Amino acid sequence: MKYLKDIGIHTNPNYPINSYYELDDNHYMIRVIELFENGKVNTFEADAYMSEEPLPSIEEMNSGKYGVGHAVYVSQGEFEELWNKYAPK
Repeated sequence: MKYLKDIGIHTNPNYPINSYYELDDNHYMIRVIELFENGKVNTFEADAYMSEEPLPSIEEMNSGKYGVGHAVYVSQGEFEELWNKYAPK
């Protein structure tokens, strides 16, 4: 598993300021957390939202090809802490 944080660099309130992804070894999304500037939070699990395509590599995401943003790997602990805080029980 890999855990990724995509930091949105924009001023559109309809897009998350931070998105966290739990990815399998082929970069397919398993769980997603979206945090918005207004405090709204979306959480998704495998079939609810996920793309049929794998997420691009972190290098591709940071190349500017997919818009403005910055992606970094985070720890499983950081992801799980947010998931436990925001995901419906």
